[in-house]
Amino acid sequence: MIITAIAIAFFITHFEPLQYAIDKIFDWVVPTFVSNMIHASFGCMKCMSFWVGLILSQSFVTACIASLTAYFLHLCLQLMNRLLSNY
Repeated sequence: MIITAIAIAFFITHFEPLQYAIDKIFDWVVPTFVSNMIHASFGCMKCMSFWVGLILSQSFVTACIASLTAYFLHLCLQLMNRLLSNY
């Protein structure tokens, strides 16, 4: 369940055609604090992992674990990027 939530969140946040469509949808929405937060969460893998995990599992604890795991994955990907950019 946790791996599924993270995989779906990774797809939502990193698939460019989907992000383009989300950006176009939010171009029509009146900018408010709440709409800006919702739009920003569609680009955050940790936030999307939490919400997808909560929707799929209906468990707050499982959603938190999915978000924490996505956070560690994000840190590992950043570290790999830094290491590879030096070469």
